[in-house]
Amino acid sequence: MNKIKRIVLKISGEALEDKTNHEAYSEAVLNNLVKVIQKVHSQNVQVGIVVGGGNIYRGKESSKIGLDNTSGDYMGMIATVMNGLALKGLFEKNGLEAEILSSLQVSKCTKEFTVEKVNKYLNNKKIVIFTGGIGHPCFTTDTCAALRAREIKADCLLMAKNGVDGVYTSDPKVDRNAKFISKLTYSEILNSKLGVIDSTAASLLNETNIATYIFNIDDPKNILKIINGEKVGTVVTK
Repeated sequence: MNKIKRIVLKISGEALEDKTNHEAYSEAVLNNLVKVIQKVHSQNVQVGIVVGGGNIYRGKESSKIGLDNTSGDYMGMIATVMNGLALKGLFEKNGLEAEILSSLQVSKCTKEFTVEKVNKYLNNKKIVIFTGGIGHPCFTTDTCAALRAREIKADCLLMAKNGVDGVYTSDPKVDRNAKFISKLTYSEILNSKLGVIDSTAASLLNETNIATYIFNIDDPKNILKIINGEKVGTVVTK
């Protein structure tokens, strides 16, 4: 019997890209993601999604055009709202109800984030899409995902990675001797500085019983496998 009833899925903006045409969105990626979320939702699992904005704007680009980091971070947060609108539209097109909550004030197309709203929407079988990061510069979407998972008391956090099936002792694309790590603790991540989850996020999660699964989003079905208890990627616990 499935014990997972509420999840937070963190997906980067880059994961939504069309790698062939270098466009912001890949129709195939989005359609596959929607199909998997439909199946997860059909198992009565409540779904919250933290989406990044890197397919539209990457913060590091701000320095190239002479902007300060704060401006770049806000631009990146606004890009997450655009991705949230894309996901909401596709979910609704495929029969799923969804709401976008933002930490930034974008009242024309999002609602302001509160835990009360999240619980209300999830309990009413709606998908909740978190945008705008935490509403402040200098924090990553990893931190946002960890914070939201903690705030809404999620059973687990799913950290989707692009082209990497979990945590390794070193970069497997560079080091052929890199070894896969199936289990970790948040303390080990903080002490080893593996960098797979930023330190703020790891610290937030270390104070909870929320397990984090780090897996390859190239196959969106991995989400469903994790929900159903299959061994996928690296699991991180307290």
